[in-house]
Formats: sequence, structure tokens, C-alpha cells
Amino acid sequence: MVANHETGEIVQTEVNETGRYERMLTVRLEEAELETAKSKAARKLSREMKIKGFRPGKAPRAIVERMVGADHLRSEAVDEAIPEAVQEALEETDLEPATVPRVSDVRDGDDGGLEVDVVVTLWPVVDAVPDFDGREVEVEAPVLTEEEIEGQIDALRNQFAGLGDVERDAGVGDFVVVDITISAEGEEIEDTAANDLLYEIGSESFIAGLDEILVGLGSGGSAEGPATLPAGFTDRGGEEVTLHVSVKEVKEKELPELTDEFVSDVTDFETVEELRQRLELNMRALRVHNARAAFEERLIEQLIADLDLDRPGDLVDAEVEARVRNLGKRRSRIRSSSPTISRSRGRTGPASSPKCARRPCRRSRRGSSSRPSSRSKVSRWRMRSTVRRSSRTRRRRTPLRKRSRRCSRRVVKKWH
Repeated sequence: MVANHETGEIVQTEVNETGRYERMLTVRLEEAELETAKSKAARKLSREMKIKGFRPGKAPRAIVERMVGADHLRSEAVDEAIPEAVQEALEETDLEPATVPRVSDVRDGDDGGLEVDVVVTLWPVVDAVPDFDGREVEVEAPVLTEEEIEGQIDALRNQFAGLGDVERDAGVGDFVVVDITISAEGEEIEDTAANDLLYEIGSESFIAGLDEILVGLGSGGSAEGPATLPAGFTDRGGEEVTLHVSVKEVKEKELPELTDEFVSDVTDFETVEELRQRLELNMRALRVHNARAAFEERLIEQLIADLDLDRPGDLVDAEVEARVRNLGKRRSRIRSSSPTISRSRGRTGPASSPKCARRPCRRSRRGSSSRPSSRSKVSRWRMRSTVRRSSRTRRRRTPLRKRSRRCSRRVVKKWH
């Protein structure tokens, strides 16, 4: 039993275990408690209504009830009473919900009061951590070979490589300067020709089929062959076409000689030996770090597999909902920060008319278009409501554990 400190009425609470991490709270509200809630609801409604002869919030309860109807006033009173009653019941029973408590049923009591069933999801508790002793975890040994060190040095030389002309046929890895035209069914496709294109054979970075045509061609050579236009290539992406290629020059990559002078010019080291030692040290440290991370990850996977822990469905749903909501907020921020081109003015900025740019619309200023009308719920007091996060609490991201400390204060009804 819980005492309401404002009214002195007694709120009766019953706790039943409905799952390993789930409790059912049955909260009973007396009729006197509902009468107090009706007065609060009437004051709230009178602030939103225009009643002749009364200032907002000053109309008597009887007049408000006559205008909105007894059933609607009672439903508003229920909405006022349930959050406070649930909060007091949670404090009295020392329950710490992991998610927002969910109201599963609201019904009239035998004595004219109200009975509310609230589902409370608790945080899972680990009774014992699985034993670490005797476990075997296999990870790849952090071995570093000489070939891997040489590969890093060659990658550095490739960054500063030059191109030299050669008098031979082109092969994979060579660069060619080519002119390309594209035709389909014997007719050249407009706006698809490329002149003096420098292309690396084997990179497969242009049109599928081009590399096969270029292999074996020398300077001054030409050839044609089938190809497939990539997706998004004009309006004919994916179409089978014929490539006509003329090679103007063949070039090969010339790597700079690995000397102390080269190392001193392009790095912070003075000699090749210094560079090699630092590369070996850094690469070995990285291998050890990766091996340690893999060990920890696989060990945790073993422990989780042996852990006797159930994840409540409501907790999983709440986490999914939070992540989806945060993703939507991030996308909204990205869209709002992206510049748009105003068609009427030809400048970067919001694509809106001058009138809309000067002032917000009437609906936006009033701020009431997104709020449902108080009359839309008349005579629908009977409900089976679910409790979820209020829209007011969604303005900022709050960790799930912190949200749970105040989650019982928010009740959102679902009418039907």
C-alpha cells in the first residue's frame, strides 16, 4: 500500500512475478483519488479552451465537464492519475525498471475506483561469472616476415614512382595514353568519346572489357572489342557496346631507387636501415595489438555462450527503438546541413519563396498542428494503453540506464 502525500489517499499495489526479469504491478486507485485527478484535468482543459466569461484556466470544473462530457473528463483524469500512481508504486516496491513501464490494462474497480496493470521490465542480473580457468583461446601468432616489410617499402616507392615511355607492347601494370570511342549497333554513341586518356592496364577502373582489349597493343596500335557500360553511364548503363581503342603511348612505372637520399627526402628518417627498423617495430607492435584484441574478443564470445542470461524482449525493443530514432536524427541533421539551390534566385540556400523565408507560417507559429484535438477523444475513455517514451524526452539522446531512472514518470496512452 502506498500513501499519496498530496491527497492522503491510499494507493494499493500488488506485485506479481510474471517472468525472470518481469513484474506485474496492479495499482488500485480509489474514487477519491480520481476526483482529485478530475479537478486537475478540468483546470488543464480550461487552459486550452475558450469559455465565455472566464479567463483561461479559471473556469469551474462543472462547466468544463458540461462542455467536454463526463466520459472525456474521466479519461483525462485517468491520464493524470496513472503516472503519479505508478511512480509511487515503483518507489514503494523498490523496483528499478530497465525500460519505460508498460500499462497493459486499465479497468474499473468494484468500488468505483480504478485498477491498472503495469508491466515492469527489470535489468538482468548475473548470478555468477563463468570460470576463466582452463579455457583455451586460439589466435594467430603475431609473426612478421621479411617479405611483408619489403612490401611496405615497395608501397612507399610506388607513391613516388614516375612514368617512362617504352617501345613495346603494353601489359598488365603498364600505363597507356589512348583515344576511346563507343558504338552500339554500328552507330557511335554521342558524348562518350575520351581523348588522351591515361589509363593503367589491369586497374579495371573504367569500362569492363577495356583491359582485355589493351593488352598486347603497342604505340600506334588500335583495336576494338565488346564491353559493358557501367551503371549510371549516361542513360545507357548496363548496355552491351563496342569499344574502339587507339593507343598513342605506352608507359611503364619507374620506381625510385631505394637509397639513403630518397629515404631522407620523403620520410623523417635519414637512412634505409632506420626506415626498415621503424617499419619492423611498428608492424610488429600492430600484429601484437591485433592478436591481443582477437584474444579478448574470442574469450568474451566463449563467456557469453556459457553465461546464463536472458535478454528481456522489452529491453531489446527499447534499445532498437533508441538506435533507430538516433539514426533518424543524424540523417535529419545531415539533410538540414546540406546546401540546396534555390531555383528562383539561383543561389545556395533554402529553396523557399521570399514570403516563406521572411516568417514562419501561421501553423508553425501556433505550434498546435501536431497536437491532437482534445475533442477527438470524447467518449473513448476505455483504453488498453502502453507506456512508452514521451515525445518530449526524445529531444536528446540519453543512455538507456539513465533513462530507466525516470521512465516511470512518463505514460503515453493508446486509445482505440
